[in-house]
Amino acid sequence: MAFSFPANIKRLFLASNKTENLSCIDILKTHACILIIVGQRMLHSTGQPLQNPKELEEVALHLSYAMIRNGSLVVDFFFVISGFLTFYFLYDELVNTKIINVPLLLLWRWLRLMPVYGLMIAFHTFVLLHLADGPLWKKIAIQESDYCQNSWWSNLLFINNYVHADRPCIIQSWYLACDMQFFIAGIILVYFVWKYQKYGVYLMLATIFLSCLIPACVVYTHQFYPTFLGNISILNYLPDHQSYTTLYVPSHTRSTPYFVGIFAAYVYRYLKLDKPKFRFPYSKTLMTILITLYPLFLMTIQVFYVHEYNLWLSVIYTFMYRMVFATIVSIFIIISAINGFFKGLWIRIFIPLSKLTYGAYLGGLSLQLLQVASMRSPTYYNDSLLLWLAIGDTVFGFILAFLLYTLIESPFDILLKKLVIIISPKIIFNSKTMTDSTVLRKISLRTIRSS
Repeated sequence: MAFSFPANIKRLFLASNKTENLSCIDILKTHACILIIVGQRMLHSTGQPLQNPKELEEVALHLSYAMIRNGSLVVDFFFVISGFLTFYFLYDELVNTKIINVPLLLLWRWLRLMPVYGLMIAFHTFVLLHLADGPLWKKIAIQESDYCQNSWWSNLLFINNYVHADRPCIIQSWYLACDMQFFIAGIILVYFVWKYQKYGVYLMLATIFLSCLIPACVVYTHQFYPTFLGNISILNYLPDHQSYTTLYVPSHTRSTPYFVGIFAAYVYRYLKLDKPKFRFPYSKTLMTILITLYPLFLMTIQVFYVHEYNLWLSVIYTFMYRMVFATIVSIFIIISAINGFFKGLWIRIFIPLSKLTYGAYLGGLSLQLLQVASMRSPTYYNDSLLLWLAIGDTVFGFILAFLLYTLIESPFDILLKKLVIIISPKIIFNSKTMTDSTVLRKISLRTIRSS
């Protein structure tokens, strides 16, 4: 039964045989989601009325906080993973079936995201404004409700990172719009890589280069910093600033990690199929280096805190930093998958957590908004309070995500897969264990039968 609570809990812990060698992705998704929740808490804490604003300005200069200040890169974890999986599944289907039903794939993806997403849009539109009050309530909660009443349709079409981007309904939903748009671009790119295999590598590298060049040109034209820096005027409300709508949320300035992820999947597939016995030498040393480089690279944003604005430094940094970060993440995934790291207990722990990241991202950040909007007095900023709030945000965010998954996401996912059976009655499978890759294959095969 689709709405069986025990069955959906059991389903939460099921692993896909198709991605059993990619368990590192579950770890990265969980890690990124927690960092996003913590970073968003810091933005909320520092962007609202403070009793000690001078201390905040001093904290911005601390090297240890540079990792959080460069937090826009953390979302790139998800873009790399999304690009990797797009190529990983679609390319094999093109090799096996020679065709992909693009409209049906897009409809499938839209229907999978919409139950939880639609519920959150309705919550922000009709419920949020009635839950509390306070001096900031009108500015934050009621304004959020007004924005959702006016621009909900752009969210449903996944174009809200371009349309009404300065008046967002669910501010964190820009990521979903980018990811949907990247998926469309990814289908096109993967198709051409498959169709013109001789030029596939050059096509992917050219796409990555272009995706790096576009945001660098935007920074040069508008004289932006590469990302948001930690000053109170910016942190107060991000969409009020031109760099948010022009550089931060548009797909054309955020696509680099997605295309790097596609290229990484190409490399992984080549090593897996053409060199099945290959293993990276000194793999543990390489992994240690990557894990060390990751926080150090995030700290490079510190250079913009200690020096005056330099246009060419901003342009060069913008051109390179997402590509370098995505490359670090991609190499981590490839080495982990090829050498068989993170199996056994790792899978049992992180598979359910990774499935909850969607709900934690949408719901957990909305809980933060509710708490901040109901504040009745200025906050005294300090590290211990920030840590305490961040831990609470993470715990309650994943609890809410668990409820969303078992009551909404998983049941509707099962119903959607049963709909595939109705549309294609010759397809026989177990709807409790069928993965998205299985559905993709069934859709492709059905398309061939119908043509």
